[in-house]
Amino acid sequence: TDPREFYHGLLAMAERVGQPRREWETPKEHQRQLIGLLPADPVARIVDWFQSSHYGHADLPPQELESLSRDWRALGDFLREREAPP
Repeated sequence: TDPREFYHGLLAMAERVGQPRREWETPKEHQRQLIGLLPADPVARIVDWFQSSHYGHADLPPQELESLSRDWRALGDFLREREAPP
């Protein structure tokens, strides 16, 4: 997988929490809308790597791919806990 896939997955998560990205919003503007809805640090790293990769054409080092995978799992765990019945 790559930063773009993680970012598009993040967009799906944002919809699940009721904050889809508006067409006019940049990734960073949308990131600010997710504060308090999703864990800030994993969201920030996913958005940063997406922008670096997509707009800056930066290559993702293998260790950063693992870091993004951990962030992805953290977001998934957060949503599962949030959506679990009491």
